[in-house]
Amino acid sequence: MLLIKLRLYIFQLLEKVLSLFSYRVCKKCKSKIQEKYLFICKDCIRAQSAWINLKSFQDFDSKLKIYFLFRYSDKLIRKLILDLKNNQAELAYFWGLALSEFLIYLFNSKINRNIYISYVPISTEKFNTRRYNQAELIAKYFYKFLRKRKFKQEIKLVENLFYRIKNTEPLYKLNSEERRNELSKAFELNPKYIPLIKNISEKRENIILIIDDISTTGNTLVKLSELITAIDFPQERILGFSCTGRNFN
Repeated sequence: MLLIKLRLYIFQLLEKVLSLFSYRVCKKCKSKIQEKYLFICKDCIRAQSAWINLKSFQDFDSKLKIYFLFRYSDKLIRKLILDLKNNQAELAYFWGLALSEFLIYLFNSKINRNIYISYVPISTEKFNTRRYNQAELIAKYFYKFLRKRKFKQEIKLVENLFYRIKNTEPLYKLNSEERRNELSKAFELNPKYIPLIKNISEKRENIILIIDDISTTGNTLVKLSELITAIDFPQERILGFSCTGRNFN
């Protein structure tokens, strides 16, 4: 983990140095980027984002809203996600920054909610291979960039809110029903956070975000949200935030 942190630090340092000598060009629209973005401009982030109604899409009995930043079918986006999974942890910097900008856009540039940030846990097997959880890294940068804006509301990162207690089969190989079965009892809520969730459930201004890198059908985020609603946290104040979505229009 120390090596991962060192790589991320060097990556950020190089970005700052390079920004002094050249401007960035959006890899999607080719326009000049004024902000300190790595690949994609603010306008492209806003233009491509969407959210999905799971009940109409997957016939889920869930009111969970899952927001997608980009379509996974986009070649550039797919490459940025796969590279993040395949030992390029520094790409979490870009995804955390992009998601934070999208959230600010979603709230019309004024965050008026207390936000508790969580993320999808990774299996032990994958962690031992990759040595990091890409969703966790994205969430940490997401938190970092929101904190830089110095909103009056609370922005908190809740680390290890969920545990993955079952090493599931690769979900991309399964259909929707098989995924639901595979994810059954795959996660549990960290018991130390139960008092916190019960406490923040009482006020409407508190919301919980669950971050993932890619959501194919929404099954994983729904399962995690159910762990929170099981202790009476309102479903409408839980949001899924995914960098990419495979099945949305």
